Amino acid sequence: MILKQFRTFGLFGAAFIVTFMLSWFGGSDGVLGGQAHANTHCDPANLPNYQPSSADDEMDRFYALMAYAVVYKRWQDSSPSDGAAGYNIGSVMANESNQFVCWACNSVGATHNSTQHGEVRLMTNYLNQEALNNPSTEGEFHLQGYKIYTTLQPCAMCSGMMTLTNLEATIYGQTDPSYGGALGRLQYNSSQDPGGYCPYPRGVYHQLADVKVASILDDMYANWSKTNGTDITQFLTTPQVQALYEEATNQFMAFEAGFAENTQLVAYAKQIYSDIPDGYVPTPYGVACDLTQ
Repeated sequence: MILKQFRTFGLFGAAFIVTFMLSWFGGSDGVLGGQAHANTHCDPANLPNYQPSSADDEMDRFYALMAYAVVYKRWQDSSPSDGAAGYNIGSVMANESNQFVCWACNSVGATHNSTQHGEVRLMTNYLNQEALNNPSTEGEFHLQGYKIYTTLQPCAMCSGMMTLTNLEATIYGQTDPSYGGALGRLQYNSSQDPGGYCPYPRGVYHQLADVKVASILDDMYANWSKTNGTDITQFLTTPQVQALYEEATNQFMAFEAGFAENTQLVAYAKQIYSDIPDGYVPTPYGVACDLTQ
C-alpha cells in the first residue's frame, strides 16, 4: 500500500516538477524562453513595404547585373584559405533615387577579418564617408530608402546590419541554402507559439534577382553540391561560375534603360564601373563610394 502511494506520488510529483521547470525556464515568463506573445498583436509596420514601380524594377535588374560585374572584375581563382583576398561575393548600393552610391567586395582574406563581408564593407564605407563629408550635420546614420544588390543571399551578420540601418530592400543574385534566409527568419511571426515573438522591427524586403543568371546559378549549385559538397564559396571559384559572371557583365554593359528617368542613372553607374580596377586591389574604406551627387 505504501509502495503504491509512493508510486502515485512519484508520477504526480514528476509531472509537477516538469510543469514547474517549463514555466520557469521556457514558459511565458521563463528565464530562458523570454516573454510569450501568444496574444500579442504584432505591428504590421515591422514588415517590409517595398512597392517598386516598373522603373524601379528595371533598375533592380540593372544593379543586380552590376553586382555580378563588380565581382567579375576582381575575380579570385581560389579561396582565402589558399591566399585569395576574399570570396567571390560583392555588392552595390543605390539611394532612394535609384542612384548608385557605393560598391564593395568580400575582403576577409585581405583584412584577415571574418567580418569583412561585402555588404558590411558597403554599408560601413558609405555611412563613414557620408559622415566625414558632412561634418556639420549628423550625416546619414541610417539607410532608409536605400537598396543593396548582392551576388549571394545575405548571411545573419549582414542581415542584422541591414535591418538595424533600416535598409529598404536587398536583391540577391544567388540563394544560399546554408547561411542565407536570415532576413526571412527575422520577419517570421512566431507570436502564437509559446515563447514566440513578433517579427523584428524594420523589416527589409528581400528577393532573388529577376535576372536569368540568378536562376541558372541556383540550379547549377544544386547539381554541383550533389557531388562536391555544400561549400558555396568553393562553388563560386569554379570556371563555370566565372563564365556566368562574365555573361552577366556583358548584359550589364549592354543594358539600355527603357524608362527615360533611368537613362542617366544607368550611364552614371557604367561610368563608375569603368573606374573599378581590374583584379583585386586592396580598397580602403571609403574610396569605393561616390557621394558627390
